[in-house]
Amino acid sequence: GEIDVFESQGQSPTLVQGSLHSGPSWDQNNTQTKTLTQAGTLPVGFSTTDWHTYDLQWDKGSNGHPATFKWYVDGSVYYTQQGGWTLPAGAGSSDAPFNQPFYLIMNLAVGGDYAGSPNLAPGSYDMQVDYVRAYAAAVPEPAAAVLAGFACLAMMRRTRRGS
Repeated sequence: GEIDVFESQGQSPTLVQGSLHSGPSWDQNNTQTKTLTQAGTLPVGFSTTDWHTYDLQWDKGSNGHPATFKWYVDGSVYYTQQGGWTLPAGAGSSDAPFNQPFYLIMNLAVGGDYAGSPNLAPGSYDMQVDYVRAYAAAVPEPAAAVLAGFACLAMMRRTRRGS
C-alpha cells in the first residue's frame, strides 16, 4: 500500500489531492483519491505556491471496522476514506495493506504519467518544507506498543523560480 498525504502537479497550482494506492503490483493499482476541487472545498485564491499545512489522520480500525484516513488542508478536512482498498492475498485483517509501518517520503514530481510533460522554460521547480511532524496515539495497557492512530503534519509550498 501507499498513502499520499499530499499530491499536486507543478502545472496546476490549485491541485491538491490525497490518495490511497493498493493492489498486487503498480500496474494493477486500486487508487482511491479526492482533490480539494472534487470535495468542493477549494478556497478562493488558493495556490500551492503559498504556505499551507497538509495533514493526514490515520485511525486504526477496531471491532471489525477498517481503518479510517482523513486528509486536511489548513486544518479543514476534505477527504475521508474507510475501507474499499485492495486486500493482499491471504490478508488476515481488513486494514491490510495499511496495517504495517510506512516510510515518510517527500518528493516533487514535475513530469511523467501523473503530471504530463514538464514545463522546461527557464527556471526550476522547488518544494520548500518548514516542518514535518508525526504523532502516534497512545493505547491503554496491555497493548501500549500497538499503533492506534497516526497523524502527519507538514507545512510546505511549491514554487517555481526563474533563472
